[in-house]
Amino acid sequence: MSRIFIFLLVAITACSDHKEIKTPAATGSAEPFLFTDEVGQAYLSWLEKQDTITYFKYATWKGDGWSEPVVIASGIKWFVNWADYPMLAVNKGKFIAHFLAKSGDGTFAYDVNLVTSANGTDWSSPGVIHDDQKQAEHGFVSLLPYGDNFLVAWLDGRNTVMEGMGNMDHHSGHHGTMTLRAAVIDTQGNKLSEWELDSRTCDCCQTAAANTLNGPVVVYRDRSEDEIRDIAITRLVNNEWTVPEVIYTDDWKIAGLPG
Repeated sequence: MSRIFIFLLVAITACSDHKEIKTPAATGSAEPFLFTDEVGQAYLSWLEKQDTITYFKYATWKGDGWSEPVVIASGIKWFVNWADYPMLAVNKGKFIAHFLAKSGDGTFAYDVNLVTSANGTDWSSPGVIHDDQKQAEHGFVSLLPYGDNFLVAWLDGRNTVMEGMGNMDHHSGHHGTMTLRAAVIDTQGNKLSEWELDSRTCDCCQTAAANTLNGPVVVYRDRSEDEIRDIAITRLVNNEWTVPEVIYTDDWKIAGLPG
């Protein structure tokens, strides 16, 4: 982890006026994420490393400062990366959060682990959202309140692991394609439904999700057979996802992963 403090800049009266408010994150903390719920309550989550243990913590904004941190989860075999970070979401007082834990010896063999809480203090044991049981890359998650539940979208590397070949480093270029998947998770962490949204996506670009007046959308970097990697969108309409559409034709062609 990078040796940094996490600060929040809060606007006071104008764009040019601000003050720094120190968070309760310890020296060496990293991977900050901000979330605001339906009533405007803000939450900040981050990772801390103490010896060999990684702690996933969050604090709540109190109007003039942050609350004492709460530990969401901790572990010793987590995948920690600045580009693929953990986050939390809150829906009507119910919490969900995710972190990435190693599933094998491969560099990019890791799983998406979900935890839930009814009060923000007592958290469930982690459960893996995907059920392919492959030692492959699963990450770049988006969490979104959805009705009384949560929508989770993620990049899924189950097709990048060749049967009988063990855990290959699919970033070497000899692999199947990364997919985009989504699921609806209830407040106890149970999976209610799951879909594959796209069978061929860029391997390691962050997803994004949002609620609209017409339902939720997921935005991500697509990948064509010709290695065009433009931003695409898909929408959930009548419990079915629309065929992904490119938002704007950048025609960004790159054979490898974006740097």
